[in-house]
Amino acid sequence: QISKSLWAFARLHIVPQKDVISALSSKGLETAVNFNPHDYSNAFWSLASLKHMLLERPSEDIEVFQGEDSENMGENVAMLDMIREMRSGLQRTATASAENFGPESVSRILWSFAKDGHMPQEELMEALLNRISHISHDFRCGDVAL
Repeated sequence: QISKSLWAFARLHIVPQKDVISALSSKGLETAVNFNPHDYSNAFWSLASLKHMLLERPSEDIEVFQGEDSENMGENVAMLDMIREMRSGLQRTATASAENFGPESVSRILWSFAKDGHMPQEELMEALLNRISHISHDFRCGDVAL
């Protein structure tokens, strides 16, 4: 599963090589129509986390598996572009699937965009707000506070 692989890298604080990001991005966009709500929340959270790690200076708790330091800047920019493209593509399919999202998925997706520092695409934001209006009675404290 693409979303689980992305989640594992992000959770382990490992930024994979560019070719791995590229392969996961391509396959993720290809299979996103089959994502369930948990897959979407994992993927958006993971992409936000990986982007955050790429923008930080590597520290002892983040391993960056790349070539020479001089190549890292270009590699990081290329990987940030891939992450941006994947996030954009996932938003399109997530919009169509939003009617199936529960409180936890909605809150994690919104949190991932807050962490990323970008608003979701207008269509996805509208779909999430619409979904919240239908499931607000199901939200727990943790879903609201994430």
